[in-house]
Amino acid sequence: MSTLKLTIDKLSPTVQVDGLTSLRNLRIESLDIYSLLQLFTSDRDIRTLDLELPVAADRVDLYYAVTPDYLVRLLAKITEVKLSPRFSCELMSLLGICRNHESAGRLEKLLVHLPPSDITDCPFVPLLRGRAPSCEVTVLFHADTTDAVRQAAASVWPPFVGRLPSFPEITWQWGTWQ
Repeated sequence: MSTLKLTIDKLSPTVQVDGLTSLRNLRIESLDIYSLLQLFTSDRDIRTLDLELPVAADRVDLYYAVTPDYLVRLLAKITEVKLSPRFSCELMSLLGICRNHESAGRLEKLLVHLPPSDITDCPFVPLLRGRAPSCEVTVLFHADTTDAVRQAAASVWPPFVGRLPSFPEITWQWGTWQ
């Protein structure tokens, strides 16, 4: 099995996962994200990780489930990261409290869904610190985001991020989500 999609409420402390040595793609929808990430990423070469939160979860739940610093370090070990809408929107508000992690990583593709807002700063810079030599970033703005905000982000973020020390060459793609 190379792809696994999990939706779990709470993981039992005695759960073991054996025989998934070829697992490369993992999608997790759970608040017990720390346990699941420990279980599936500690000794496997996960290349694509898609994270989502349950419908009833919010940023406080996410913060208590897994620290943003842990997530930033873990995501740097993954080649392709897809942050689904609920997860992405809640995580963006928590990334500001991350410490500055400058570590070499494998991140080659990042997909983020941004919530509707008057975004002025690039909220996911901590995620870009786990870099590969080059990285493709796809930013999906919520449909309610104004054109002015989209245009400002597209014109300001690439040169801003490009001036930060030790950042990869980044290819930017822009889109919309509902």
